Amino acid sequence: MDEARVVDISRKGTFSLGEAKRVLPVIRGITEKYSQTVDAKIARLEALDSSQSDLIATIEAEVNAGIKEWHSKIRKLGGEPKGLWLVDFDCGNGY
Repeated sequence: MDEARVVDISRKGTFSLGEAKRVLPVIRGITEKYSQTVDAKIARLEALDSSQSDLIATIEAEVNAGIKEWHSKIRKLGGEPKGLWLVDFDCGNGY
């Protein structure tokens, strides 16, 4: 197994620049997947008529669930979500 490609799950603590660079492609992939899914749901919401309140509520719940799942995955990789699709890493002197 190539240890340079291994990413810790449920990681906490500080990151060196090298560690952050190693996990960043994984975070980018996760973020891209979730942002595309959420964007598609938001586009669907924008196309709905306001009279479709049940469907609107369902899709809004799906959007919120997707964002929460993204947050959880990012935190498990040791990143700190700082906004929608923004991630920071603690280097020991802040982010």
